[in-house]
Amino acid sequence: MTSRFDLLRRRSSWLVVAVLGLLAYVPALMSSPGRMPADTKLYLYLDPGRLIADAPWTFDGRQFAGWVPHQVIAYLWPQGPWFWLGETAGLADWVTHRLWIGTLLFAAGTGVLWGARRLGLALPAAAAAALVYQLSPYVLPYIARTSAILLPWAGVGWIVGLTVLAATRTRWRHAALLALVVLTVGAVNATALLMIVPAPALWLLVAALERRITWRRAAATAATVGGLSAGVSAWWVAMVAIQGRGGADVLAYSESLRSVSFTSTSPEVWRGMGYWLTYVRDPYAATTTAAGDHLVSGRVIVAAFLLVLAGLAGLVLVAWRNRRYTVALVVTGVVLAVGIHPIDDPSPLMDVLVGDATSGAALALRSSTRAVPV
Repeated sequence: MTSRFDLLRRRSSWLVVAVLGLLAYVPALMSSPGRMPADTKLYLYLDPGRLIADAPWTFDGRQFAGWVPHQVIAYLWPQGPWFWLGETAGLADWVTHRLWIGTLLFAAGTGVLWGARRLGLALPAAAAAALVYQLSPYVLPYIARTSAILLPWAGVGWIVGLTVLAATRTRWRHAALLALVVLTVGAVNATALLMIVPAPALWLLVAALERRITWRRAAATAATVGGLSAGVSAWWVAMVAIQGRGGADVLAYSESLRSVSFTSTSPEVWRGMGYWLTYVRDPYAATTTAAGDHLVSGRVIVAAFLLVLAGLAGLVLVAWRNRRYTVALVVTGVVLAVGIHPIDDPSPLMDVLVGDATSGAALALRSSTRAVPV
């Protein structure tokens, strides 16, 4: 028989989920009603059915006298079907887009809430983690421009929680569910997917070091999860490899190494910023207008750093079983996010990770002017 305490706990959990939903969908639907941003692929709005039909093929003979398009395969799932369903249901394009944005935010928040509970946090602490994560300024440069890249960010909480369950409860069920999450969040940008791999991998490593699971179980879980995830990703990995060899070299023109690393300083990364397009502006306007207060408002900047300090104080002062894992996750995340900044003098670690490509780029660009105005 369900006790009053269990009933209250369930109601509290659903209340937190409801709050996360309101914070995800209501602001999105209230933002610039009737207007569409230039988000991702134009055909998502003009003709999503055509985009889905074109996605399985590596050659498009209807444009530029024939060419190999860039990353179109990714829109087979989930973004292409989402906008096709919106069009089929007769929703306005801007409503379909805002519901997409709200769903990304809601999935991110509830994923962290659920994953934090699997890591042993009490409901208030898990709710705080979910709110901070869902409302992070990290999303601002992507949300109206390349929202599909937020898919791995939205899935990381679910992936960590399923990794914990796969290593401690079942061998295949939760690993298979994790692979389905990877199937949903991983196709658009391989780098974004790789950047969340340390989250589950570090938990397995720390749990084995602390003898909460055996090394054999950690290795078996990693192999199972990795094998299933690779299997469900083969459809887009093969296509992206073909597009990389035969398609336009888009990144060489749009995102040079110096540009993307110029603003990724550690203070900016700590407060959820650092992405280069956040800081770009031309005579007309800033590229990411929504981030304006985070760059010029003293109160917003101070509040962001106070939040960081509160989180670090919690890691130091609060004893819980996954504290070492969380510390390892924070340190690894900061190192990866800062990356090779400054490009003229990257850290020895980044020289090892990136190799000659970084050194060559640094030498070639050392005398050039900085590409990103701040």
